[in-house]
Amino acid sequence: MSPPTINPFAPTINLPEERQGIFTELAECEGKTFLYRRLNVMGPFSGTLLYDGRWFRQKIEFAGHLVWFRISWLIIHRKAEFRLPPAVDPEQRSCRMEIDFSRFLWIRRFRIWMGETLVYDEIN
Repeated sequence: MSPPTINPFAPTINLPEERQGIFTELAECEGKTFLYRRLNVMGPFSGTLLYDGRWFRQKIEFAGHLVWFRISWLIIHRKAEFRLPPAVDPEQRSCRMEIDFSRFLWIRRFRIWMGETLVYDEIN
């Protein structure tokens, strides 16, 4: 009898303790729930970043400005690219968000880049 095959693409259920946590010096999490994160970003641009993916819509706000929005009836978008408003960043650099999900849409990894700087990296 051959050993059972393991699917390398299956989401992990539990990560070792040493690989969990928030790895950043530029932001702190002020609140998190199912498909929701509120971050206080201290650099390279300061302000509050809000990701809300509840109620079949996804949005990202930064410093009170809506910077990205999608209706998500069928697909929860795992990646988003957006530009900061001129009031926050006169150069309007490209920013991005990436989410990896575990089962039942629980956020396993949540990352935010502003420009080329990784501002927030959370692994659950």
